[in-house]
Amino acid sequence: MRGAWRALRWWVRGVLGASAYDTYVARHRIDHPDHAPLSEREFWRRRQDEATPKGCC
Repeated sequence: MRGAWRALRWWVRGVLGASAYDTYVARHRIDHPDHAPLSEREFWRRRQDEATPKGCC
């Protein structure tokens, strides 16, 4: 039962994008070990800004 709960939690977090920051931090530590990653707040703000269309088309 415990394994099923973990699997469900993992799936829901993936679908909702909640695991995006965790994935970013893990990847950042591999690619840029000499730089600190963005804070979670900065990460979500940047992600939102990049997803927002610029201009009319």
